[in-house]
Amino acid sequence: MPEPLRPPRREDLRREGSAPRAAHGQLLDRATVLRPTRWARDAAAGGPAGTALCDGRRSLEQVAELAGLAPAPALELLSALYAQGLLAETGEAPIPPLLFLDHARSLCLRLRRELLAARSGLEATLAAGAYSRRLAVGYLVEVTHVIAGAASHISAAIALAGDPATQRLLCEYLEDEHWHGAWMERALAAAGLDEGTRAVALPLSATQAVLDSWRRAARADLLLYGGLIGITESGPEDASHVEALFRRTVAQGVLPEAAWRPCFEHAFGDSGADHLALSRSLVADAWGLPARRRDELRRSLLLHTEAVVGMEHAILDFYAAAEGPPVHALEWAAG
Repeated sequence: MPEPLRPPRREDLRREGSAPRAAHGQLLDRATVLRPTRWARDAAAGGPAGTALCDGRRSLEQVAELAGLAPAPALELLSALYAQGLLAETGEAPIPPLLFLDHARSLCLRLRRELLAARSGLEATLAAGAYSRRLAVGYLVEVTHVIAGAASHISAAIALAGDPATQRLLCEYLEDEHWHGAWMERALAAAGLDEGTRAVALPLSATQAVLDSWRRAARADLLLYGGLIGITESGPEDASHVEALFRRTVAQGVLPEAAWRPCFEHAFGDSGADHLALSRSLVADAWGLPARRRDELRRSLLLHTEAVVGMEHAILDFYAAAEGPPVHALEWAAG
């Protein structure tokens, strides 16, 4: 008698060819020439072999010799500092694609921390508990716009993808995301927004700009799209932070648990789905990128990081006051 029918699990499909196909190592080539980034001052632990000798002229082999290090450990050290965003390449030396992704992601995380040190963002404001009910609801409204817009760019990326394995991974991403917008509508209802108010809500211009950057990448540049996933989405290591933040936010009592739960469960689900692995899959085969292309990707990802922080600050600017319109809505009709 045959066994009961069982649909294939996602993990089974990934083992059949959806995983990254990067057989090469993730260390820099000995001929690579590196220079410090503006965050290199954070690399005091790297010592003279880390950043001081990487002057934009010497190859890694020359740096190792001057530092008195054997080539193998020197390459490991300098590749690690490159991955941390403390060093950047000059010229056309080949860069392993996943190492480049780690490097670009580190640059964006450093920029984000710098921008939020200059002016606090949403997480610090919510963690402090000193925020209005209107800001809490406005935050959920803008998050809903972002989540509901995901299908528009994921579907475009699926159409752009050229091979079935990549399309399958992106379809899984769409499956994870497409229904979360409707789920967030329940959060807004629990927060007290009636259906009419929700219907006229428009994203803030800064929120719209972030969504538009996703859509542009999805329609034209799958490498950039993979990078956007890498600097935005969470991985399994973020799950405990999300859960702790959820408990603390609910305990503040500004909004009921039913209003916060969909938002945090979305973030928790993203960490469990490991969308960072999707990012690595999209980038893994991108060997041989010319220097100009790498610079273009770096700049685009840094601009997106700045835009996301700007979106947080725009939400604070529009919704922080306890009194004001419940949502952003641009009226055009008389009366």
